[in-house]
This record gives sequence, structure tokens and C-alpha cells, in this order.
Amino acid sequence: MRKNLFQNFSEYWYYVRNLSKKQRKFIFESLSKPQQNSLTKSYSQGSWDEVFIRNNINKILDEAKQEYGYDLLGIKCKAISGKSTYVPLAFWDFIVDKTRDLKIEHVQFIFSGIIALPCEKNPDVILITSQKDVLD
Repeated sequence: MRKNLFQNFSEYWYYVRNLSKKQRKFIFESLSKPQQNSLTKSYSQGSWDEVFIRNNINKILDEAKQEYGYDLLGIKCKAISGKSTYVPLAFWDFIVDKTRDLKIEHVQFIFSGIIALPCEKNPDVILITSQKDVLD
């Protein structure tokens, strides 16, 4: 009987994470069927899909910060503590557009507790404020 090359998905990912998708696929498909099944089961049990989704969301936030110079999670913290912030509408639209196809439970940590309101004086700007302040 052949011993598994990888004990679980975590160990597999440790060795293949820096490889291209094509290389990772090649390695995975070269494993025995029982090893593939074991890794697939470990992947599901370890909620690795959630980790990858969260990493992609973090990349979106980093990309928005790099492109527009605003840190949405920092702005959210300020808004929740009572300090609203004006940001370019393009920044907000970028984040909304990039997260549009994700499930709400995955992006809730970004949007919960805040609301974006149009600026009366400048249509290219929005106000990010606490949802509580608006609804009270």
C-alpha cells in the first residue's frame, strides 16, 4: 500500500502555494485517486474555500487602497466611532463592482455597520458614515 505524499490539504498547500495554477493542477492530478480524495476532503473540512475567498477580498481592498489611496476598513472603523469620511465615488464603485458577485456573508465584514451617502455639493464624492447614525 502506498503512503500518502501529503497528510492533508494544509501540507499540500504549503508545498504548492507558490506554483502556478497549471503546476498545482499537474501535481494534484499526478497523485493517486485516494490521495486526491483525501486532499479534497481535507480541503472541505478545513474551510479552505473561505480562506481563499477572504484572501481575494483582501486583495481587492489592497488594490483599491493602492489605486485610490483610501483604506476602506480604516474608514469603516472611523465611521463606526462617529467620524464620517468623504471618499471619491470611483473608489466606492470600484469596491462594490469587484465584490458584486460574492456572497453577502463573505463581504459583510466590509460593509456591515456603514452606509454610503451621496454628497449634495459634489456628485463625484460620497460620505461613508455609520449606519447607526443614519437610522437613529
